[in-house]
Amino acid sequence: MEPLNRTVLVVTPKRRFLEWANALPDAGEALKREELESLRAAYLIDSGDVPPDLQDLIDEYSGEIFEEFLGSWVIDESLWPVNRTPHTFRDWFSVEWIASATDADPH
Repeated sequence: MEPLNRTVLVVTPKRRFLEWANALPDAGEALKREELESLRAAYLIDSGDVPPDLQDLIDEYSGEIFEEFLGSWVIDESLWPVNRTPHTFRDWFSVEWIASATDADPH
């Protein structure tokens, strides 16, 4: 195993994301609240020298992560929420910071 010089942000959609996704045209079968955890994603970020403030990390990365989540759900950006601020991101997603990442794959 090889330690990576990275930390991890784990992002899990919340109720607001669920409501948006279920309101999309051609949404298909409605997502259920208990399915949200299966939609979480991990993002590797610079580890830095000191433990970061989670709110600062959200401020820094929320725009890109928000667009990544929305784009993975629907390509048409006109269907995306206009207000994609860090504050809105916090309403739509929960974020957990993990101090280290290790590559467990020997190859």
